[in-house]
Order: sequence, then C-alpha cells, then structure tokens
Amino acid sequence: MIAITGGAASGKSTVLRELVRRGFRTSSADAVVADLWQDEQFLVAVSEGLGLSNPTRSAVRELILSDPAKRRVLNALSHGIVIHRLLTSEADFVEIPLLVETCLTSRFAEVWVCDCDRMTQMHRLMIRGLSEAEAEALLAAQMPASVRNVFADEIFRTNGDIPNVLSQIDFALRRGRTR
Repeated sequence: MIAITGGAASGKSTVLRELVRRGFRTSSADAVVADLWQDEQFLVAVSEGLGLSNPTRSAVRELILSDPAKRRVLNALSHGIVIHRLLTSEADFVEIPLLVETCLTSRFAEVWVCDCDRMTQMHRLMIRGLSEAEAEALLAAQMPASVRNVFADEIFRTNGDIPNVLSQIDFALRRGRTR
C-alpha cells in the first residue's frame, strides 16, 4: 500500500483521481471524515468535546484554527477511526494528509508527497470558499512541506498543469514496477 500525503490544496485529490481512473483501488482520509460527519454519534462527541451546540464543518474549522487545544480534541476524536479504516482497507493507494504528523510513514511501502508553492495553495483554498485569512491560518497550522518531503519516496510538484502531474505519476508507477 502506498500513502499519498501533502498539505492542504497540494494536489492529493488530483493524484488520487488519476489513480482511480487507471484502475487502482484507493481510499481517502477525506472520504472517511466525510462519512464521520454523517454519523450522529460522532457529531455528538464533537459537540461535547469542542463545546459547540451546532458543530458545522465551518464552525469546527474556525474553532480549531484559533485554538490548538480544540484541534487536539478533534484529532483525538477522529484520527483513530480514520487511521483504522484506511489501514484496514484493501486499497493500493491511500490519501492521508497528516501521515507524517501521525507517525504512520513506516506502515506503507512508499510515501508519495504532493507539493506546490504557497501561492498556488492559497489560490486553491480560496476557490474552495475559504477567506484569505482562513487559508493563511490553515496553512500556518500545517507542517512545512520541507519537513514532509524528507519522508517522500516520490515528490509530485503539482503547481504545474495537469499533463505535467500525469507525467510524474507515469514515472512513479514505472519506477515502482522495476524495483
């Protein structure tokens, strides 16, 4: 199983979609989290743990970006579930944004890191509806790419065009098959 990681808006989903298109089995932390947001028990735990009467995704994001202690509470509520589901999946590739932060790199045959410049990340986050301040806060709360990249078997530079990213995927898949 190969892990795909990277910062917010760094191209992980683009790489994962291409792998699906090529017939690989994938799993995504984002998809697991989306499922959790549909789980009433999880929402009650988030409400109680964070002290929010209505734990919407935007309210939770705002709170955890301003309060590191609340971020740790949310991580304690969600990470175990997410990690378990990903590690027990039958996927060839799994997308785990916090792979390095959760010390899981050794659980995978390879680590692929998606990386792009900060301006591209900011642009992508703002297209997704975050304000400039929210995007800045989100990126500031994350591990620097330079640290994450140390753990990479492959680094995908995703601030170029899609054909360039696809070419990098081709190279990584060919390289992996020849080892």
